[in-house]
Amino acid sequence: MTKAMERLAKARLEERVARARWFTVLDEVQDRTTASHLANELIDGIKDAGSALADKAVNTARKRPGLVTAIGTGIALFFMRRPIANLVRTQLSKRKETSKPAQPFDEENPNFSDPEPLPHLAPRPTMTEEI
Repeated sequence: MTKAMERLAKARLEERVARARWFTVLDEVQDRTTASHLANELIDGIKDAGSALADKAVNTARKRPGLVTAIGTGIALFFMRRPIANLVRTQLSKRKETSKPAQPFDEENPNFSDPEPLPHLAPRPTMTEEI
């Protein structure tokens, strides 16, 4: 019977060790599945992916600056299309409001309202004597 008692004691000890390992693993799984732990892992993953993407973008910008400029300009114009359109519309409406109607041609006074000749078109005096 002593041999049977030893085997029973050994089996109980192995059962306790296995149960302790099981509870340790179960605690680790529970810790890993908490909302805060999952959120922290997600944030770390996003940071890693973001830094890798930023590194790739910087390398691309160094290799092809014209392409990056064109893409950036296209994106900026896409997002600014409404403000740009509004600005053009207001400028065109102001131009229509401030434009003067055309004046009819006056045959008697071809300079319209200025009877004086323009100073830069007046004949210049010439020197007749040499010094």
